[in-house]
Amino acid sequence: MGMKKTLIYAILTMAIMAAFLAGYYIRGYYALTEMENYMNNVEALKEENMELKERLSSINEELMDLKSENVELKAKLDLLESRASSLVGELEEKVREIERFKAMISEKNESITRLQSRIESLKESLAVLRDDKELLVAINTEIPDDREGAKRFWNDTRKLIERIEPNLIPTVDEIIYYLDYYFDWYESLPENATRQQFCEWIFSYSENIEAQQYNSLISKFRSEVYNLIISHINEILVMVEEVS
Repeated sequence: MGMKKTLIYAILTMAIMAAFLAGYYIRGYYALTEMENYMNNVEALKEENMELKERLSSINEELMDLKSENVELKAKLDLLESRASSLVGELEEKVREIERFKAMISEKNESITRLQSRIESLKESLAVLRDDKELLVAINTEIPDDREGAKRFWNDTRKLIERIEPNLIPTVDEIIYYLDYYFDWYESLPENATRQQFCEWIFSYSENIEAQQYNSLISKFRSEVYNLIISHINEILVMVEEVS
């Protein structure tokens, strides 16, 4: 009986030791496997770290290149900004110069417009002078000494005055009005009049106010025409001085 227990204890002991050894070996195996995995991971990490270092080095190089490029670009930008500022200054000066030219052109245009206006006025004045010449010829023409001839003369003169200077028409109308009074006196001298009749005829003129009006109005008309022509000449002289 005692032997049997001893044997059982021995078997149990052996079993426990076998189990312990088996567990130890199993744990060792797993530990070894884990160690190998760890080492493999470490190697992988080392390789990854090397790759990262290489990438970091490459990135640093790129960064240095970028910094160098950035410095170069900044220098170019500064140069461009300086050039742009200079161009803006030149442009502003050109704009001011253009404005000055525009002002000068505007002033010249105004001068040309004024000159053209004066030239047009001179042209009109030349037309006035031609009319004045026509008037001078008319008033210096000998007035017919017969009634019908004198009427034709003054009616023609009235048409000329109506075209040239309507303000003188009233004077011509008065001349035409008194024309018959004058010729009534003028034709009252008998043919083959005696000296006495001639003297009486002459003296009757001084008493015939209407007949006198005819000649007075002719003198007035000529004076008005002369004054008109003189005023026209003075106006033209002023315009010529302004143009010159």
